[in-house]
Amino acid sequence: MITEKFRKRAVERRMNREETWFNMGTSKSSPSRLRLIYFSEMDCFRGKNIIPHRVGLHWIFHFVEGAKRRQIVQNGVSKLLLPTDIYVEKPNTKNSPAAKIEEILENTSSAPARKYYFAMERNVYAEQMFRLNDLEVIHLSDVSDVRDCVLEMADRIRSGKNCTAQELSVLLFRFLTLITGERREYGNSTGNYEQLIEAVRRFPQNYPTLKSLESAFRVSPVTLRKIFHRFTGQSPIDFVVYSRLRNSCWMLTNSELSIGEIAVLNGYSSTAFYTKSFKKAVGVSPGQYRREGKLYFPESIAVPRKK
Repeated sequence: MITEKFRKRAVERRMNREETWFNMGTSKSSPSRLRLIYFSEMDCFRGKNIIPHRVGLHWIFHFVEGAKRRQIVQNGVSKLLLPTDIYVEKPNTKNSPAAKIEEILENTSSAPARKYYFAMERNVYAEQMFRLNDLEVIHLSDVSDVRDCVLEMADRIRSGKNCTAQELSVLLFRFLTLITGERREYGNSTGNYEQLIEAVRRFPQNYPTLKSLESAFRVSPVTLRKIFHRFTGQSPIDFVVYSRLRNSCWMLTNSELSIGEIAVLNGYSSTAFYTKSFKKAVGVSPGQYRREGKLYFPESIAVPRKK
């Protein structure tokens, strides 16, 4: 296991104070693992902070707490953001026109507004899975989980504890899952249930409860059960759990992601719970499944029930 090493740089200006940790590790990431390039925290003091962005070769994610107003100006085009919106900068390429981006962050409070931004190395696996090219400004109704994930990244980098390539990759996958989950869902204006079920099959981690399924399908619980039995032969929850575990089987066989990363990507709160559920459904642990190069998955599974 190779530990990621970060070098700290601190800069203080008239309106803000910034600390950046640059990744100095020499680890070679697997093609399917995410790699954090740098992580920055900035305290923006009272007044109007004008922050220039430098477009680079990486994906850059911006998240702010406590600001009154945010505005992004790119090549003269202005976008007004809510304080907690996630802003995504796409990587620059050889054919991309030069982009000049400024962020105007207004803080009316005497307490500093805290801004986080970090760069992730380009990764074809993640770009396709999360459809990153479709993202720019992401508005989330609840940012508490995103905030916790970002703060955990910051804490691990600062302290150096559990700051390994694998642990940071898990956190990046969790962050991407949180910010892109709502964007993947299909609308149900036409009642196209086959399309909705395909969305659940591909991204079951976005539907952790019956309420989330009812909201996506816009039907009553009774109608939801009838739809799933008609199209899948399973109950809604059984189908979600089945799809999570089936997708994880593909990842175990076709990627170099750790079991912890696979658990996060498939919506499990912990590696232990994922391993228990997997073994109950498939008959072997995820590690054994991967070692033996298995390619099967049962037609139906037993869903763990709370006693």
